[in-house]
Amino acid sequence: MAVKQIFGTIITFVSVFLIHLISAQTSSSINHNGLSRTFVYYTPSSWNQGQELPLLILLHGLTQTGAGVMGITGFNEIAEQHNFIVCYPDGINNAWNANMNVTVSTADDKGFIETLTHYFQDNFNTDPLKQYLCGFSNGGFMSHKMACESSECFAAIATISGNMSDTTYSNCTPQFSPAILHIHGTADAIVPFNGGAATGVSVDQTMQKWANHLN
Repeated sequence: MAVKQIFGTIITFVSVFLIHLISAQTSSSINHNGLSRTFVYYTPSSWNQGQELPLLILLHGLTQTGAGVMGITGFNEIAEQHNFIVCYPDGINNAWNANMNVTVSTADDKGFIETLTHYFQDNFNTDPLKQYLCGFSNGGFMSHKMACESSECFAAIATISGNMSDTTYSNCTPQFSPAILHIHGTADAIVPFNGGAATGVSVDQTMQKWANHLN
């Protein structure tokens, strides 16, 4: 009987936790450059207007959506445990304009992401010095572009299978000094570790660019 009661308590706790995760998850949109830009975000249960919580913006890969990567990364649970707000925006036509050699989008995504940071600063009092970006593939390219070119402060970026395009590499003059985590498979056939005509410079060139900037 005791075991059944403990098991029942665990099931109840998990159910309540999952219900909270769903209820704290919100779909929204803002207008930027005449386009309705959509995003999903999650606020931890501890949030109140008096706190300046960190903000993480997670950028999906090509053909993906914000809600899609939300469903596979588990970042809502991490945000709940570690007390930050996480946002999953959507690129136009499931793509980000990261100035890649193969044009996948012409939208002003740099401006859109900057507008998102102001949205959360204004409506949720997020800390402008504790803003973070992470992204997969095309979203990784966009993260490097933002860290290189944005007037908004991003304390760190973390990318998986993304890189700097040739254009981003040439124009990279960061106003801030973000920490960089770059994860990349040496056998990646889509975004080659050693660079390529479609994807730009090598991972080593990207990391050396950041190493030089960060001294």
